[in-house]
Amino acid sequence: MLVPRNKKDPDIVAEGRWAKWTGLALRRPGMVLAIGLVILGALIIPAFGMKLGMPGAGVVDEGRTSRDGYEFITEAFGPGAAGPMFVTVDAADANKVVNIATATPNVVNASLVTPPSTTGRVVVRVIPGTTIENSATREAVDALRAGLKTEVPNASVGGPAAQNRDLTGVLTGRAPYAIGIILIVAFILLLIVFRSLVIALFSIVMNLLVVGAAFGFATIVFQHGIGTGLIGIESQGFVNAWAPLFFFALLFGLSMDYQLFLLAAIKERYQATGDTKRAIGEGIARTGRPITNAAAIMIIVFIAFGITGPIPPTELGLTLAIAVFLDATIVRVMLVPATMVLFGEKSWYIPKWLAKILPHVNFSH
Repeated sequence: MLVPRNKKDPDIVAEGRWAKWTGLALRRPGMVLAIGLVILGALIIPAFGMKLGMPGAGVVDEGRTSRDGYEFITEAFGPGAAGPMFVTVDAADANKVVNIATATPNVVNASLVTPPSTTGRVVVRVIPGTTIENSATREAVDALRAGLKTEVPNASVGGPAAQNRDLTGVLTGRAPYAIGIILIVAFILLLIVFRSLVIALFSIVMNLLVVGAAFGFATIVFQHGIGTGLIGIESQGFVNAWAPLFFFALLFGLSMDYQLFLLAAIKERYQATGDTKRAIGEGIARTGRPITNAAAIMIIVFIAFGITGPIPPTELGLTLAIAVFLDATIVRVMLVPATMVLFGEKSWYIPKWLAKILPHVNFSH
């Protein structure tokens, strides 16, 4: 007696399982799309309240000399003693700098700490009333610089607190430019590969949803401290300033990788069958197992990286793991098939003038 092939062939069995799981999205696309958007939207909302900052020595594990020394200084001399500002100025203006610094909000001490150098300049140490990673310290740096700008224009504000403030400003200020470049390049590549304006646009939107959800997760855990006790860390009260740029670039790349793999399979089936709905089901079924296996490996790697101890790698690893999980489940199983079914044949729409100038990419094999 012959046994049907799909009971022996693991590839056929896997395809059948994924076809069944995505069947609901093909039958009830509106409902599935709404559920997926609600799930991601619930994670995205906290991201709008995300605060950015750069950590101090408090992120180092207890028992390390840098952490112990930091705590000794802050306990003995105040929270801002470990992250002062240093103002270099002509010796003749030193007293003026001290007076301006003393009058600056959140400054607890300002004093001359060096004799004049060969250039005739001295250093004034300014101690804030809060820790280096506190937003109030960054505000004190800005206020001091503003106060000195008109009264003592030859003064320069540096030191750990100012460095922390400037690094945060650079990372957050340049992030929009990098994000814009990534979006434009990704859109153009998607347009060339799939020759579809609709697919290029909704692929970008879905990748943005995943990134936004990852930002929301980072805000919930690392800024608000929800669940930090389960992973053995303390909330910083902010998300690291490098996160938006770094997370966006890496997460967008990972999401685009899965999206390209999935949509390429769908496009190949569409070229073979001419039926969009059938192509969606078969494309997802054929890519289900390899994408799931790849995502599982990535999640394990990121979680392993995230439990190393200090907050920065923990923030990086866990946020990436959540993003990959959401992308391989919510986006691939729910949003992509539901959206394409709703668009139907319009999924492959491209203006005639644009079709004439785009190169052809054949997915048949």
